[in-house]
Amino acid sequence: MLRRFYELQKEVTLFLKTKGQPVTEVEDESWLCDLAFLVDVTTQMNDLNTKLQRLAQYANEMCGHIKGFFNKLRLWQAHIQNANLWHFPTLKETGMRPEKRIEFADQLEILLNEFLARFKDFKSHEHFFEIFSSPFHTHVDKAPADLQMELVDLQKRADLKAKVCGNESW
Repeated sequence: MLRRFYELQKEVTLFLKTKGQPVTEVEDESWLCDLAFLVDVTTQMNDLNTKLQRLAQYANEMCGHIKGFFNKLRLWQAHIQNANLWHFPTLKETGMRPEKRIEFADQLEILLNEFLARFKDFKSHEHFFEIFSSPFHTHVDKAPADLQMELVDLQKRADLKAKVCGNESW
């Protein structure tokens, strides 16, 4: 919805002016810069949301989407600090005001911290997901005790490893 509003801002401004309504925000360059940044960030968050809602996913896949988003946030923060707008097409189109670099980097830091807080359980269970996503590369001693013997039995199966991992040598 934000993207659509951004795309229709000239039409919205014209409509509001015909109704005698003030349109100070839509004519303010700083506000438009904030809007463009918000459009780009929410687009990425919507993409993550769509990935997380896919059917028939395992927990390790969902964890991968979250972990990837953490990495994207860190990358975006570094890019914003360096005025690199490659991953911010709407902001690039609008033009980032120089004084906004620190503000936007700080906002990305806040968003990253919020995601880290909300998904801290994923981090604490990440090693469990590894057992299911790549059992042939998981160290047995890192597996829960009740799964270690089964993991040893599974890892000794060269036929299964060849099917899953290809023709890798031990």
